[in-house]
Amino acid sequence: MKIIQKDRDGLQCFIGLDRPTLSHPSNGGLRVKTYKSQTLAWEDCRNLSLVMTNKHRLYNTGFSGGKIVVAMADCQACKKELLSFIGSMLNELNGLMYTGCDLNTSLEDMEYLRNHCPYILASLDSQVDPSIATAYGVVGSIQGIFGKNLEGLVFLVHGSGKVGKATALGLQKLGASIMTYDIVPQRADLPNCKNISQDHNWWDIPCNALVPCSISGLITPEIADSLQCQYIVGSANVPLSEPSVLDILQAKSITFIPESISSAGAVICDSIEFYAPSIFKQVDPCYIYAFVQEIVEKKVKIFVTELTNSEESYEQVISTLISAADKQPRVGCQMPDFLEKN
Repeated sequence: MKIIQKDRDGLQCFIGLDRPTLSHPSNGGLRVKTYKSQTLAWEDCRNLSLVMTNKHRLYNTGFSGGKIVVAMADCQACKKELLSFIGSMLNELNGLMYTGCDLNTSLEDMEYLRNHCPYILASLDSQVDPSIATAYGVVGSIQGIFGKNLEGLVFLVHGSGKVGKATALGLQKLGASIMTYDIVPQRADLPNCKNISQDHNWWDIPCNALVPCSISGLITPEIADSLQCQYIVGSANVPLSEPSVLDILQAKSITFIPESISSAGAVICDSIEFYAPSIFKQVDPCYIYAFVQEIVEKKVKIFVTELTNSEESYEQVISTLISAADKQPRVGCQMPDFLEKN
């Protein structure tokens, strides 16, 4: 794992690269955020890069893990100058790193960045929305646990941004009852969902699964100790604040589905865009979303079965899944066969 740091005019840029090669480049989004210290930004870059490594390896995307983290006081200031700076850094890496949208970066930013370098995977020439694909993956994850029919089940979706909203509405279509929570309460006002944003102790509310689609580090030891759910499965990267949280969840018989499995919709899209570009540009997005949902559902079924029926740890089960994925074609290369069958 290597982290490159460059500073310029009040910002620090960190690029995480997990053993990339030109035939297996690093891939991860561009995150712009205000950090309390340079150390926290560096750690975020490292941790997110490692999460991306697991995502890529679990689905054999053809990429290794990576992340670009920019620490700056005003996340919207001098955006064009920032993007041109990032473009020059990516050009220096000469194809070892590809990036796309993340926190505080948009498709418009990626369009501008593309003027400075070619190392962008952000669905710019397609109608596919990676955030919607991520939501389909989360819905597929939940189907991998509970089955296709979700009637009578209750899910708490924490975070009502694009991914959280699409996830909540997708689960609702399958018959589930949905509670929504957002730090901006009005965003959680979704059709036929119960907005619980005014209940600040959301962790005390019973549900079948907590679906975190908001911030990293959401689930602290204190919150984990109070949760009343069977599963945690969502889109947020690094939702557990520290390793000890997993021990608390296991002691309470709460199964945590790692986000490297459940939140893989965007990296699967990147693999299709890279290895089957003509299909990615031309096909109706609904086929991409259905492919993501099916692939993630199957992966979660295997994960839960292995975790339940064996004495292996989380890390051992993930290692087993990675070994199995290595024997399969790269996930983006599987898209043509999926289209033929559907």
